[in-house]
Formats: sequence, structure tokens, C-alpha cells
Amino acid sequence: MEELIQRVSAATGLEPETAHKAVGIVLNFVQKQVTPEQSTAVLDKVPGAREAAAGAAAEEEGGGIIAGLISPPGAGLMGLANQLTSVGLGMSQMQILGREMFAYLREHAGEDAVGELGASVPGLHQFM
Repeated sequence: MEELIQRVSAATGLEPETAHKAVGIVLNFVQKQVTPEQSTAVLDKVPGAREAAAGAAAEEEGGGIIAGLISPPGAGLMGLANQLTSVGLGMSQMQILGREMFAYLREHAGEDAVGELGASVPGLHQFM
């Protein structure tokens, strides 16, 4: 996971702590949007991915009403973009984040497994 955080930080110009939060937010989003089998096929191939997703989920739940306003349940990619904006990412950084993350996930989980994620989440492929 540290390698992914460093890649994202270097590519986006984000501080490593912010990059870690952003990666966790995306992993949590993907985990919620796909089947457990699809999630397992990808997240379990990257040590620390489940923990990063769980950390983002805990922060999202801990945010109460404010978190609900920023990213209401079922908000899809717009909700994801709002969450990423709330931790300091701009649109260009979100696109770089997506490309770096999904390239890294492909390296570890394979093209087929990651491709299934893109096919399962409407609009996600544009960030892959």
C-alpha cells in the first residue's frame, strides 16, 4: 500500500497523508459498488487495501450529517468526487489519482479483475 501512496503522491503533488485518504476513499467507494467477489478479486491482492477502505468508511460514518450532505448514499461518482474534493483534491488530481490507482491495481490483480470493476460501476472507466 505504501508504494501506491507514494505513486499517487508523486503523480498528483498531494502530501502522502492526503494521498492515503484519497486512495482509501476510492477503495471504499469501489468496495461498496461491486459484488463481494469482484472486491475480493482486486482488494485482496493489495496488502493494506481493505484497511484503507475501512478507514475511509469509518471517517465517512463518523462525519454524521455533514458527511451525508457531502456524499449522500447512492450518489455514485458525483458523491465520490465530493468526498475527494472535501480532502483537497481538484478535478485534475482526481483523474491522475484514478489512472495511477487503477494501473497499480491492474499490476497486482490483473487486467480482467480490474476491468470487471470498470464495467460494474457506471462512469468509472473514464478514470481508469
